[in-house]
Amino acid sequence: MLSKNSVREFVEYVWDQTYNDDVRWNNFEEVSLRLNSPDMVSLWVFNNIVYKSEKENEYAPARIIFERGYDDCDGFAMFQSYCLKKNGYNAWNVCIGIFHPNGHNVCGYILNGKYYVLDNYGVKKGPFSSWEELGDYYIKGASIWLLDPFEVTKITTDSTHPSVVALHWQKIRN
Repeated sequence: MLSKNSVREFVEYVWDQTYNDDVRWNNFEEVSLRLNSPDMVSLWVFNNIVYKSEKENEYAPARIIFERGYDDCDGFAMFQSYCLKKNGYNAWNVCIGIFHPNGHNVCGYILNGKYYVLDNYGVKKGPFSSWEELGDYYIKGASIWLLDPFEVTKITTDSTHPSVVALHWQKIRN
Protein backbone atom coordinates (compact mmCIF):
# COMPACT_ATOMS: atom_id res chain seq x y z
CA MET A 1 0.00 0.00 0.00
CA LEU A 2 1.31 3.45 -0.91
CA SER A 3 1.60 6.12 1.74
CA LYS A 4 0.11 9.59 1.23
CA ASN A 5 3.61 10.99 0.60
CA SER A 6 4.49 8.32 -1.95
CA VAL A 7 1.23 8.97 -3.82
CA ARG A 8 2.06 12.68 -4.01
CA GLU A 9 5.62 11.85 -5.12
CA PHE A 10 4.20 9.59 -7.83
CA VAL A 11 1.79 12.30 -9.03
CA GLU A 12 4.61 14.86 -9.06
CA TYR A 13 6.81 12.47 -11.06
CA VAL A 14 4.08 11.80 -13.63
CA TRP A 15 3.31 15.52 -13.72
CA ASP A 16 6.95 16.39 -14.46
CA GLN A 17 7.09 13.77 -17.22
CA THR A 18 3.95 14.92 -19.04
CA TYR A 19 3.27 18.53 -18.17
CA ASN A 20 5.69 20.46 -20.41
CA ASP A 21 4.88 18.58 -23.63
CA ASP A 22 1.11 18.62 -23.37
CA VAL A 23 -0.65 21.63 -24.96
CA ARG A 24 -3.87 20.77 -23.11
CA TRP A 25 -2.26 22.27 -19.99
CA ASN A 26 -2.54 25.66 -21.72
CA ASN A 27 -6.34 25.46 -22.05
CA PHE A 28 -8.31 26.86 -19.10
CA GLU A 29 -11.35 24.61 -19.57
CA GLU A 30 -9.20 21.49 -19.86
CA VAL A 31 -7.03 22.40 -16.86
CA SER A 32 -9.95 23.34 -14.61
CA LEU A 33 -11.52 19.93 -15.34
CA ARG A 34 -8.23 18.07 -14.76
CA LEU A 35 -7.72 19.78 -11.39
CA ASN A 36 -10.44 17.64 -9.84
CA SER A 37 -9.16 17.21 -6.26
CA PRO A 38 -7.55 19.39 -3.58
CA ASP A 39 -4.21 17.62 -4.15
CA MET A 40 -4.27 18.24 -7.90
CA VAL A 41 -5.28 21.89 -7.45
CA SER A 42 -2.58 22.34 -4.80
CA LEU A 43 0.13 20.86 -7.00
CA TRP A 44 -0.83 22.84 -10.10
CA VAL A 45 -1.15 26.15 -8.26
CA PHE A 46 2.19 25.64 -6.49
CA ASN A 47 3.90 25.24 -9.87
CA ASN A 48 1.99 27.80 -11.92
CA ILE A 49 0.65 30.80 -9.95
CA VAL A 50 2.95 33.45 -8.48
CA TYR A 51 2.01 35.76 -5.60
CA LYS A 52 1.97 39.42 -6.65
CA SER A 53 0.40 42.20 -4.58
CA GLU A 54 -2.23 44.43 -6.13
CA LYS A 55 -2.39 48.21 -5.98
CA GLU A 56 -6.17 48.07 -5.62
CA ASN A 57 -8.52 45.53 -4.05
CA GLU A 58 -9.36 43.35 -7.06
CA TYR A 59 -11.32 40.16 -7.60
CA ALA A 60 -10.61 38.55 -10.97
CA PRO A 61 -12.28 35.51 -12.54
CA ALA A 62 -10.41 32.21 -12.35
CA ARG A 63 -9.77 32.31 -16.12
CA ILE A 64 -7.84 35.57 -15.80
CA ILE A 65 -5.76 34.23 -12.90
CA PHE A 66 -4.96 31.20 -15.07
CA GLU A 67 -4.01 33.33 -18.09
CA ARG A 68 -1.78 35.83 -16.30
CA GLY A 69 -0.26 33.33 -13.85
CA TYR A 70 -0.18 35.66 -10.85
CA ASP A 71 -2.36 37.32 -8.26
CA ASP A 72 -2.55 37.92 -4.52
CA CYS A 73 -4.47 35.88 -1.94
CA ASP A 74 -7.91 36.52 -3.43
CA GLY A 75 -6.70 35.32 -6.84
CA PHE A 76 -5.27 32.13 -5.38
CA ALA A 77 -8.55 31.59 -3.52
CA MET A 78 -10.62 32.36 -6.60
CA PHE A 79 -8.79 29.97 -8.92
CA GLN A 80 -8.60 27.14 -6.40
CA SER A 81 -12.24 27.39 -5.29
CA TYR A 82 -13.37 27.63 -8.93
CA CYS A 83 -11.60 24.39 -9.88
CA LEU A 84 -12.88 22.52 -6.85
CA LYS A 85 -16.46 23.79 -7.23
CA LYS A 86 -16.43 22.96 -10.95
CA ASN A 87 -15.48 19.40 -10.01
CA GLY A 88 -18.27 18.95 -7.45
CA TYR A 89 -16.71 20.18 -4.20
CA ASN A 90 -18.49 22.52 -1.80
CA ALA A 91 -15.81 25.20 -2.25
CA TRP A 92 -15.77 28.94 -1.63
CA ASN A 93 -13.54 31.98 -1.70
CA VAL A 94 -13.41 32.70 2.06
CA CYS A 95 -12.69 36.30 3.01
CA ILE A 96 -11.44 36.61 6.58
CA GLY A 97 -11.29 40.07 8.17
CA ILE A 98 -12.54 42.04 5.18
CA PHE A 99 -11.85 45.38 6.93
CA HIS A 100 -8.94 44.12 9.07
CA PRO A 101 -5.44 45.37 8.09
CA ASN A 102 -4.31 41.73 7.83
CA GLY A 103 -7.43 40.53 6.01
CA HIS A 104 -6.94 37.40 3.96
CA ASN A 105 -8.70 35.27 1.34
CA VAL A 106 -8.38 31.50 1.12
CA CYS A 107 -10.07 28.69 -0.74
CA GLY A 108 -12.27 26.91 1.79
CA TYR A 109 -13.96 23.60 1.11
CA ILE A 110 -16.01 21.06 3.03
CA LEU A 111 -15.17 17.38 2.80
CA ASN A 112 -16.77 14.65 4.93
CA GLY A 113 -18.20 17.27 7.30
CA LYS A 114 -14.83 18.94 7.95
CA TYR A 115 -13.60 22.31 6.71
CA TYR A 116 -10.27 22.64 4.88
CA VAL A 117 -8.19 25.39 3.29
CA LEU A 118 -6.05 25.74 0.22
CA ASP A 119 -4.01 28.85 0.93
CA ASN A 120 -1.53 30.73 -1.25
CA TYR A 121 0.56 28.37 -3.39
CA GLY A 122 -1.90 25.57 -2.63
CA VAL A 123 -0.77 25.07 0.97
CA LYS A 124 -3.33 22.76 2.61
CA LYS A 125 -4.59 23.42 6.15
CA GLY A 126 -7.20 21.77 8.34
CA PRO A 127 -9.37 20.05 9.21
CA PHE A 128 -11.46 22.60 11.06
CA SER A 129 -14.86 21.99 12.62
CA SER A 130 -16.56 25.13 11.21
CA TRP A 131 -16.06 28.25 9.10
CA GLU A 132 -15.59 30.15 12.37
CA GLU A 133 -12.76 27.90 13.54
CA LEU A 134 -11.17 28.18 10.10
CA GLY A 135 -11.41 31.99 10.26
CA ASP A 136 -10.04 32.12 13.82
CA TYR A 137 -6.97 30.19 12.64
CA TYR A 138 -6.07 33.31 10.64
CA ILE A 139 -7.58 36.25 12.59
CA LYS A 140 -9.34 35.55 15.90
CA GLY A 141 -12.90 36.89 15.89
CA ALA A 142 -12.65 38.52 12.45
CA SER A 143 -15.50 38.73 9.99
CA ILE A 144 -15.98 35.79 7.64
CA TRP A 145 -17.65 36.11 4.27
CA LEU A 146 -18.04 33.51 1.51
CA LEU A 147 -18.02 34.25 -2.21
CA ASP A 148 -19.01 31.76 -4.91
CA PRO A 149 -16.14 31.79 -7.45
CA PHE A 150 -18.65 31.50 -10.30
CA GLU A 151 -20.11 34.91 -9.30
CA VAL A 152 -16.97 36.74 -10.44
CA THR A 153 -17.21 36.99 -14.22
CA LYS A 154 -15.05 40.08 -14.81
CA ILE A 155 -12.38 42.00 -12.95
CA THR A 156 -14.11 43.74 -10.07
CA THR A 157 -12.47 46.37 -7.85
CA ASP A 158 -13.52 48.89 -5.23
CA SER A 159 -13.89 51.51 -7.99
CA THR A 160 -15.65 49.47 -10.73
CA HIS A 161 -19.40 49.25 -11.15
CA PRO A 162 -20.52 46.97 -9.69
CA SER A 163 -17.82 47.10 -7.03
CA VAL A 164 -16.31 44.31 -4.92
CA VAL A 165 -18.78 45.17 -2.15
CA ALA A 166 -21.71 44.61 -4.55
CA LEU A 167 -20.76 40.96 -5.19
CA HIS A 168 -23.07 38.35 -3.65
CA TRP A 169 -21.27 37.68 -0.37
CA GLN A 170 -22.65 35.18 2.13
CA LYS A 171 -22.05 36.40 5.69
CA ILE A 172 -20.88 33.78 8.19
CA ARG A 173 -19.72 36.14 10.94
CA ASN A 174 -19.74 39.94 10.94
